[in-house]
Amino acid sequence: MKKILILLTMIMAFGVVNAQKSNQRKAYSYWNDGQLDKAKEAIEPAILDPSTMSDAKTWLYRGNIYLDIHRSVKPEFKSLSPDALKIAYDSYKKATELDVKKELQPQIMVSMLTISEQLYNAGAILFQASDFEKSGETFEKAIAVSQSLNNTDTMALYGAALSFEGAKQFSKAIPYYEQLIKLKVKNPLLYSSLANIYSEQKEIEKSEAILKEGRVIYPNDFNLIISQSNLYLQQKNPTKALESLSLAREKDPGNKSIVFAIGVTYDMLRSDSTKTQEEKQTYFDKATVAYKDAIKLDSNYFDAIFNLGALYFNKGGDIINIANKLPLGDKRYDAMVVDGNDHLKLALPYLETASRMHPDDMNAMVSLKEVYTRLQMFDKLKEVNAKMQNK
Repeated sequence: MKKILILLTMIMAFGVVNAQKSNQRKAYSYWNDGQLDKAKEAIEPAILDPSTMSDAKTWLYRGNIYLDIHRSVKPEFKSLSPDALKIAYDSYKKATELDVKKELQPQIMVSMLTISEQLYNAGAILFQASDFEKSGETFEKAIAVSQSLNNTDTMALYGAALSFEGAKQFSKAIPYYEQLIKLKVKNPLLYSSLANIYSEQKEIEKSEAILKEGRVIYPNDFNLIISQSNLYLQQKNPTKALESLSLAREKDPGNKSIVFAIGVTYDMLRSDSTKTQEEKQTYFDKATVAYKDAIKLDSNYFDAIFNLGALYFNKGGDIINIANKLPLGDKRYDAMVVDGNDHLKLALPYLETASRMHPDDMNAMVSLKEVYTRLQMFDKLKEVNAKMQNK
């Protein structure tokens, strides 16, 4: 009797194993026929049963099913699992662990590479939508998949660097830029981007060092030249900034922003109290030329128009202030006041144009008020005072 019971128990157990094996086979068959809903339904019991959960093929099939769910364009299949790509990845990893004889590795590797590509594409879509934090995290997953295959996905590394930079998560972006530079990836933007991050974090020495390293490799790269110019301006080192800006202008003479930046730099030098009057006049003249050149490139360039007006305005004010400090009866006084007022007259059309372009700009209105007062243009003064009172 005991033998009969044992035999019945064995028969029942064999039937359960066969049922689970049947689920594994069904899942494969449904997947092969493109019936992803039925394939998913069949594979899930197989991964829970002790008799099939240790079979590498069970997890390989599961990975294939969920990868195709992720890639499907059919809504009824796409909606089967919002985390299909992650489940596919986890399934292939499990299959790799169980595939002791490495018989399934070629299939698994191809599928894992597909997952890496899918993750990269998903990261790119998120990046284009300006969802930088999520795109960075997605690129990181693509990197991890590639690393599990002993590969280095430099495109995913760059995507992660750009994403975390866009998200202002600089501590995450820096290691990716540094890794790309260490790998000698040929892209000068790596250097300018990393330098800009260091600059944002007030790590000026690191910023300067990485720019110098980049300029050695890419001596004529425009973005590196501009980044270096901006760094020098940030350091209030206009002389070095002019060297970089002049080189940049040679490479892109029609770039109004570079020409404007040259004007700003000469303007900074003109305001340097350590310079002689002759030097200041030279810098004033060069700033004037640069601002006018920028306006020639764009007749509606507000910044250049306002700055040129401000340059004449400040020059005129400086001359009048010096005249007012002369001893009483000094013969130079009248000529200096005339010279100062002439500069204010030169400033007037530019400041008025700037005010028309940006009627709410308070700096332009304050400057105009001062000019109208000094030149005794009282009707104009009333108009600008009325505008300012309504702000």
